[in-house]
Amino acid sequence: MKAHHPGARRAVRGAIAGLLAGAVAVGAGQLVAGITGAGGSPVVAVGQLQIDFTPPALKNFAIREFGSHDKLVLVSGILVVLGLFAAALGSVAMRRLGYGLAGLAVFAAVGLTAAATPPLPFSP
Repeated sequence: MKAHHPGARRAVRGAIAGLLAGAVAVGAGQLVAGITGAGGSPVVAVGQLQIDFTPPALKNFAIREFGSHDKLVLVSGILVVLGLFAAALGSVAMRRLGYGLAGLAVFAAVGLTAAATPPLPFSP
């Protein structure tokens, strides 16, 4: 039987904790958005900001390839990236709490900035 490295188990536990913490944070943001309006949703806000700053060629590619599912793909991508970031952050926080807290501040700043940034006007 192969012995497991204690550091690896600790990193996995940290990743799971980070993923759960990220899910709670996104859930709390969604709950607040349910009260204040869908525009306040951190996932929707980040998605809108991403759409606003994506080059037109990439937008056209996404629309052409994914059709009416382009927004679903965008939101799914955002959630996957958030999950990976939260898992990595949790793993790092198991070694150095300060790094985990700094990452959490970045996580919050991105969401708050996206929610506070008004969408750009539509231009065909």
